[in-house]
Amino acid sequence: MNKLDRKKFDEEGFLVLESVFSLEECKKLQREIEAHIATGLMPLTKKDAHQELITHNSILKVCDELMGGVGFRFHHLHSARHEEGMKSMGWHHDYELADQPRKHLMLHFLIYLSGLNGEIGELLVVPGSHRMLVKSRQFFKKDFDFFEGYKVIDKLAPGSLVVINSATIHSRRARSGGGNSPRYFIDLSYCQETTKWPRYCGRNDWGNVLANLSLWAKDDRARLIVRDDCYFTPLNNYFYSRLRNIMIPKISKIRKNFKAFFA
Repeated sequence: MNKLDRKKFDEEGFLVLESVFSLEECKKLQREIEAHIATGLMPLTKKDAHQELITHNSILKVCDELMGGVGFRFHHLHSARHEEGMKSMGWHHDYELADQPRKHLMLHFLIYLSGLNGEIGELLVVPGSHRMLVKSRQFFKKDFDFFEGYKVIDKLAPGSLVVINSATIHSRRARSGGGNSPRYFIDLSYCQETTKWPRYCGRNDWGNVLANLSLWAKDDRARLIVRDDCYFTPLNNYFYSRLRNIMIPKISKIRKNFKAFFA
């Protein structure tokens, strides 16, 4: 990154960085994603390339530059295989302090291990929208042409990423094709340590995940980045997590019994 990159990010709320990861690194992560799908395991359940990605030198250099010397913490990681027929996703942003002024920076790294080629789906971004104080999905049901001047990102080399200010409005527009070439994707997020952020609640085992990441950390800095000291559990997240713990096992049992009955 250079000063022009930093200026562009500050003005537009996102930055495209091509071929950040080697083909070998991409292939390793893709194999892990396939293994997660085949076994039903979640990422970060063991020491692997997903875990190493969190403190990858290239990622941390970008964080250091964009965070402006302020410390930061890892927030969450998702990985997925996108296939032909995948649906669009409406306009939204992912800033966790949704109703507060954008004083504290949160970053999302959208990593395209197999690149983008105009098939399956394309990324749409609204430049400068990180300055808008709006709800996360306030424009979710609006047409893609609702925003004038949005940018289309549909051509990227393998191992490229889009680093986005999490308050920047973006969407995914479905495209045809891709039947023989699925797209491998990782979403990685970090928050400045300057305030308390809502704790990630997408997994029941997240506390154990962070504890393991601390044990597996390669050095003191990596251990600091995965610390859980910048987060709180919102009341609605608490009840959501409790509901997941109760309902998901019951639903799984009902489905299993239903399939057995009609087998």
